[in-house]
Amino acid sequence: MESLVVLMGTRNTVTMGDLPAEFVSSITMGESISTDSGTILTALEGAERDTVKSTINTRRGNLTQAAEKLGIAKSTLYQKIKEYGLAQEVANARAGLSS
Repeated sequence: MESLVVLMGTRNTVTMGDLPAEFVSSITMGESISTDSGTILTALEGAERDTVKSTINTRRGNLTQAAEKLGIAKSTLYQKIKEYGLAQEVANARAGLSS
């Protein structure tokens, strides 16, 4: 997902061509992700949340470094932390605790 964020740049739309092959094949084969746009969006949000969480942990809570690694503005990272309820993850990463 980190690559997807970087590759998209300033575009606001994700197309099937932007997704990893294994993700697309799981959609087309009907494995756990339906082609309903709401379900796909939920799956994408979950993947994004996991990527943000992982990056925060690997950067030990340094949000400047995490935003740079994700290829997003620090303000966008703050929005995603709020949106996905990751404030405790940030605190834990800074304290050297990972979940």
